[in-house]
Amino acid sequence: MRYLFILLFVPITLSAQFFESESQIVYGINLGTHISNNKTGEFYDGFYNSPYNIDWMLNNSNNSSNNSLVNILDQRLNTNWEMQNTPAQMKYRPGLEVGLHAGIQKERIKYYIDYNIAEIKAVGEFFFVAVSSNSNLIDRDNILATIVGEERRSFFNIGLISELKSEDEYHLGLPFFFQINQTKFKNNYLVVENQQYVIPNPALTLNNQNNVDQVGSSFGLGTGIIGTISLNESINLSVAYHFQYSNIKITSVFNQSGFQHSLIARIIWNKE
Repeated sequence: MRYLFILLFVPITLSAQFFESESQIVYGINLGTHISNNKTGEFYDGFYNSPYNIDWMLNNSNNSSNNSLVNILDQRLNTNWEMQNTPAQMKYRPGLEVGLHAGIQKERIKYYIDYNIAEIKAVGEFFFVAVSSNSNLIDRDNILATIVGEERRSFFNIGLISELKSEDEYHLGLPFFFQINQTKFKNNYLVVENQQYVIPNPALTLNNQNNVDQVGSSFGLGTGIIGTISLNESINLSVAYHFQYSNIKITSVFNQSGFQHSLIARIIWNKE
């Protein structure tokens, strides 16, 4: 009976841990993709910043770029046209996310900090269409217009990774982290016939018809799952999915809260 007890329970009690060090400093690099919540996309739809928006662009004769856009529309649509499907429905495209990682790895828990930067774009579409006296005309002449908003987000994630499962070959962990984020407005423009036209967002005066840099900071919380395998004695590879609820602040008067997602590959070196 004693030998049966040893056979059944000793393998469990002596099962190997993927991380065996009591306390080890680790550092690494992050590379992945960031998928933003679409709520903040409305900031770039071309109509948020009244009165300086797309309507203002089309009626501002003092700007040569705007005049060029109007001339194209007049030539293609016979001077009588209107906008359709505005404001555009803005959606973020997955953006590149890169950064650095550092932490203290214990046997069953890890304390860490990440600093990541994501370059992302919000994109939407609408049409300039010819106005026709024939109310039954379905397919009117039209020109596709694409609106693009560009921004850079920076993230400080400070948290821990708790062990879910640990084997010789792999480790599964559950992260919990507090996030400090910063969003920098980069550009907002309209694309018509492969030509770009700057949308005066978020700030403009009549004497300064250029976009003005804006930076906003806010906070969030996140979790997810992380899987890790060993590449050699001193290097590990982790793949992490982060699910975070955060407030994104672009200007002092514009912010939105929602769920954001990141999928990250991480190379980690163990400091001996």
